[in-house]
Amino acid sequence: MKRSALLTLVLCAGMPVLAQSPNLTLTSASGESSVQLYGVLDLGVGKVDHSYTFSNSYSNSIDPRPQKYAVQSATGMFNGGISGSRLGLKGSTSLGEGWNAIAQVETSLNLQSGSVSNGVLSAAQNQVASGSKTPGEYNSDSANSGQLFSRMAFFGVSADRWGTLTAGRNTSFMLDSVGAFDAVGAQNFSPIAYSGTYGGGGETDNSRIDTSLKYRVKIDKFSIGLLHKFGGVTGSTSARGADQTLLGYESGPFAMQLIYEAAKDAVSVTSLEVLTQTPVLVAGSTVGYTNVYTSTNQVAASFYDTKSYMVLARYQLSALALKGGFDRQEFSNASSPDSDATMTSIFGQSIGKVTVAPMTQTNGVATKKVLNVFWLTAGYDVTAKFNTAIGYYHVAQNDFSGGTSTPANKPGSGTFGSILLDYHFTKAFDTYAGCMTSQYRDGMASGFNYGSNKIVGLGARYMF
Repeated sequence: MKRSALLTLVLCAGMPVLAQSPNLTLTSASGESSVQLYGVLDLGVGKVDHSYTFSNSYSNSIDPRPQKYAVQSATGMFNGGISGSRLGLKGSTSLGEGWNAIAQVETSLNLQSGSVSNGVLSAAQNQVASGSKTPGEYNSDSANSGQLFSRMAFFGVSADRWGTLTAGRNTSFMLDSVGAFDAVGAQNFSPIAYSGTYGGGGETDNSRIDTSLKYRVKIDKFSIGLLHKFGGVTGSTSARGADQTLLGYESGPFAMQLIYEAAKDAVSVTSLEVLTQTPVLVAGSTVGYTNVYTSTNQVAASFYDTKSYMVLARYQLSALALKGGFDRQEFSNASSPDSDATMTSIFGQSIGKVTVAPMTQTNGVATKKVLNVFWLTAGYDVTAKFNTAIGYYHVAQNDFSGGTSTPANKPGSGTFGSILLDYHFTKAFDTYAGCMTSQYRDGMASGFNYGSNKIVGLGARYMF
């Protein structure tokens, strides 16, 4: 057995012990190969004004934004207040003449339960009832849904002059970049950092892309990136095909990026609501019905074609950093509805309902849903160890009702305000406090018990 392969096997077997040693890297005797164990452990306590109970399986534990059926406040322990908790291995082997073979695998962890993050499982297990009901545990779609290496799993080659090419489960360019252009950038205190839909061009499952090739190269002050996802995979749990391009420029304190992403048959997963009606009787006569929603331990899946256009910019002024962006997301009916309709499971969970044409049809023409998202943030280093950040975020929804009276498909908007205080005792350990307020209006607030929400929280993060 080659020495580099032996090192990898020993490292995997000894993870629990090795995790006690920060910045652990094992290098071969020749110096040509190295394997590094790394991780981020982030845990906090917070209160959400209108919320379901905190989840032990969803990667963020809670949704800080307005939640449709939430009726009461909740206080609990959340996972990943600033950064998603994770554990990973990174390897590099010299190929000579400036080339290296590289590899990286990374899993998403829920520290409060010790489990691997699984968003789709949370949707299958937790039923959200309608209007006046008792909400259950928070659940949502997620690209981190029980896979052993849900955050990434790839290998490839790299050279300073020629760039990096990787194959496997890659992160999208939007997911790579959006955090670097958001001064708050904390998962539970920024809508951009919280929701994987921004990193996925409209659908969170496209923020981490299976069966893909990803290439990126830097030429002087410019960066160029290309990504292609191969479709035609039986039982695939992600889009049937996707393409992305990136063009970046950086000079001194200024940087900007332009990113385009298009995906076919992207899937959105929600909990399945099964409606039954119980008669309301008065003097033996039916005077109405009570709607009852029951859990089936299944999920609902909707398929879309998506396009997204993102413009990002930042400027560094000594201790002050200004960061912002614009993202346009477009949703239309899926390209392959017949194939999508045959899906019976996703991430190991049974699909009880499939919607392949969710966009309204008017005179045979489907409408298109559009979300326009804008944000402006600022970060200031009070000292070398203490950073503060504030952010304003706005999302606008178009009218995609197609002339129908569906309130949720009418124009609407959402606004968010965030503040984060972060103190670093060392490079590896910091504590933080954050707050985010949010407000949905008109179509975006349709059917919500409360269109507003607020989260406040304290936490700590350890990086090794």
